[in-house]
Amino acid sequence: MRSRSHHVNTPISIVGQSIVRFNQPAICYIAYRKGISVAINNGKGIIKIHGLSWLSKYLEKKIRRTLRALELRGVDVEVDGTGSLPTYDVVIAVLYEVLKVENISHQEAISILSEALEIPRERVKLTLGVLGAKGVVAYREVEGTMELREDFPWLIGICGASPLKVSFIEGGKLEEPLNIVIHALGRSVITIARSIIEQDFEEFKEAITFYSEVIAALLKVPLKLLSVFRRISKLSSCACKIDEDMRSLMIFSLTEDGLRKGLNIAERMGLKTMAFGCFS
Repeated sequence: MRSRSHHVNTPISIVGQSIVRFNQPAICYIAYRKGISVAINNGKGIIKIHGLSWLSKYLEKKIRRTLRALELRGVDVEVDGTGSLPTYDVVIAVLYEVLKVENISHQEAISILSEALEIPRERVKLTLGVLGAKGVVAYREVEGTMELREDFPWLIGICGASPLKVSFIEGGKLEEPLNIVIHALGRSVITIARSIIEQDFEEFKEAITFYSEVIAALLKVPLKLLSVFRRISKLSSCACKIDEDMRSLMIFSLTEDGLRKGLNIAERMGLKTMAFGCFS
């Protein structure tokens, strides 16, 4: 009988998800004792996700559709969120747990998830590569993980309207200028990493805003989301980032009041919001 039940310290991908495939660094945060509890059993293919607010139904549908595509219809999956940010990392982590129960090897699971979720192999490796880490880590495929600090120094919120995966454009005839842009994004990730280590919120805000503005020029970001991003970015108490996995924004702040100001702007402009305290 297929059965598995345990806790997974799901990563929060802060920045770099879209450029890790170009051998550029990414930064994640893995909070101790914060993540998801996953229970897997034989059954009728019932997927239940609790504790992830307005994204629970979306994640249920996403995981259910993927399991059906993989012809794993007889698996029941129940997920309880315990404080992790519900980005694509949750989807990857849950499906990986199911594949492990099916005795599928790590490398084969990477290929299966990449194809099923229609995302680069490097994006899957990013999540799986940091599952065993703790704290803030930098990740590059050829180098693995590097721990930067034990905790993330600021609060995090998420806001969005329609959680649909955003695809990074291909280079084509613009390969050379795109490589220059990708390199610039990679350098900004390094600046962001330094600002987190030094707890320099102003430098973090400047670098993450630059990163988002470049990403916005490369991805098909909805105009409404851009408007919210620009409004929140003007707040001195908030740093705002366009998330590369889904059509949503990540908001960072030094204080709960500052985070609430950013989330209130998003709510008034029609987005749904979630707030997280990311201290270990």
